[in-house]
Amino acid sequence: MSQFRKTLGFELKNNMNKFSIAITVIIMIIIAVILFIPRFFGGAAETDENSAADMENPPILLIKTDAAAEKSMVEKSFAKTFYDYKVEMTDDDVDTIKNEINSDKVGGAVVITGETEYTYYVKELTMSDNNLQRADETMLELYRTNALMEGGISEADAEKIMNTTMSGTAEGLKNDTTKSIIPTNVLLLLLFFVITLYGQKVATSVATEKSSRAMEMLITSAKPVNMLFGKVAACYLTGLIQMSAIIATALLCFNINKPYYTGNFLAFNMFFDIPPSLIAYILIFFLLGFLLYACLFGAFGSMASKAEQINTITMPISYLIIIVFFIIDTSIQTAVDSPLMVALSYIPFTSPLAMFARISMSAVPWYEIIISIAILIASVIGVGVLSAKIYRVGVLLYGNRPSVGTVLKSLRDA
Repeated sequence: MSQFRKTLGFELKNNMNKFSIAITVIIMIIIAVILFIPRFFGGAAETDENSAADMENPPILLIKTDAAAEKSMVEKSFAKTFYDYKVEMTDDDVDTIKNEINSDKVGGAVVITGETEYTYYVKELTMSDNNLQRADETMLELYRTNALMEGGISEADAEKIMNTTMSGTAEGLKNDTTKSIIPTNVLLLLLFFVITLYGQKVATSVATEKSSRAMEMLITSAKPVNMLFGKVAACYLTGLIQMSAIIATALLCFNINKPYYTGNFLAFNMFFDIPPSLIAYILIFFLLGFLLYACLFGAFGSMASKAEQINTITMPISYLIIIVFFIIDTSIQTAVDSPLMVALSYIPFTSPLAMFARISMSAVPWYEIIISIAILIASVIGVGVLSAKIYRVGVLLYGNRPSVGTVLKSLRDA
C-alpha cells in the first residue's frame, strides 16, 4: 500500500503543475465571462419593478397603411400581437418615419403597401429581433379576416374565427425526456472528454518514463499493480479537482447572474437544470469508466518505445470511445430505453455512458443499475490486473515497439 501512496503522491504532484493550474484557471475565466454576458448585454434583470416600468413606458410602433377603411382593424390586430409596444397609426411619409426611428422617438414601424406586402423598419436589425415574424403573423391574420368578410362573414364573426386557439398538453406516462436531454448531453460530453483527455495523459506518462533507465530498477522493486493504479488514481484526482473547480465556477456564476437569463438568454437555464440525484451517479460512472479506460491507456502506453508513438498505439481505444459516444448520443435522441441502449448498459466499455444516459432520461429499475455497476467493477478489476501485467512487460521492452505476439509470449513466461 505504501508503494501505491508514494506513486500516487509523486504523480499527483507532477500533474498539478503550474501549466495544469494555468489551463484550469483560463477555462474558469472563459466560463465566467460567458455566463456574465447576459448581465452586460442581455438588458436589465427580470424583476417586478422592471416589468412595471416597461408596461408604463413601452416603445412606440408606428403603423402606416393606405387602406383607410381598414385602419381600425389593422391597429387592433397589431396592438394584440405587439402587446409590448404602444401601437399608433400614422399618415406620415416613409422618410419622416425613418427620421423618427433614427432619432429614437419611436421603436420601429410597419409600412403596409398591399394585402400581403409590407416593410418593417427598425434602427438596428439584430438576429434576435422577432418582430418580423410577429408582423408576418399579423398580416396573415388580417388577410384571412378580409377574405372571410368578403365571403359574407361579419367582422366580429371573422375575428372570432381567427382568434380561436387550440389548447393541448403533452404528458409522458413513463418518461419526459424533453427536460433532461440537454443536461444529459452536456454531462455525456463532459464524461467523454475527461475520460479521453486524462486517459491519454496516463499513456503519455508511461511512455515518457520508459525513456528513463531508472524504470528498470523501479519496476523490479515495486508491484506493477501499485505503480499503474497509482498513476491512474493520480490522473483521476487531477481530473476530479480540475473539473470540480470548473463546474463550481460555472454554478457560482450561473446563480449570480440567474435573474439576467431571460429572453434570448433563457436557454442558459437548461444547461444547469441538473437534478441533484444525478451527481452521485455521474461520480460513480466517471470513476469506474475512467479506471477502466485509463488502465487500458496505461497498458497500451507501455508498449510504445517513445512518446511520439502514443497517438498511433492508443488509436484503437480512442476510436472505441468515439464510436461509443456517438452511438449513445444518437440513441438518446430517439429511444433512450431501446434494446440497443439496454444491451450497452451491461457492456463494460459502453455502460459508463449508456447506463448514465438511461438513468438521466428514464426510470431505470434499481436492479439493472446494480447489475451494471457490479459488472463494471468486476471488469475494472480484471482489466486492471491484465493491464498491470502488460505494463510490467511493456516498460521493460526497450528499443523497437513490441508486437502483440511478443507481449503475449512475455505474459505467458512471466
